[in-house]
Amino acid sequence: MAATFCCLCSATAQTTFPTEYPPEATAVPGTDITSRLAGKVFTVKSATSGNWRLEFDNRGYVFVDTDQGFRDNGPWAVRGEQWCTQLPKAGDNCSTLFVAGDVLFYKRSRNGEVVSMTLR
Repeated sequence: MAATFCCLCSATAQTTFPTEYPPEATAVPGTDITSRLAGKVFTVKSATSGNWRLEFDNRGYVFVDTDQGFRDNGPWAVRGEQWCTQLPKAGDNCSTLFVAGDVLFYKRSRNGEVVSMTLR
């Protein structure tokens, strides 16, 4: 019985997060990704990792700073219909970029969470 209680407690303590894009969101074509990201700074909101700042410079580097103290940076590029990063700590990732109004969305490869990106 104690084991059942512990399992129930840990199940309810887990954070739930979105894994699907908002229904009104549409994929950003690969030809438009650079103009949406380059030279811009975004606030990313994550249910699992707090908030962080993503800065995409015009030279092809992205800088990540989280409110939990994590920092990373490395090259980013558009490959086909996805934007991709090569970060020493976070690893190599590619994701499709979606948009709804002024908000961008992408799915984190680490856990499948869909996060929002708003322009600062």
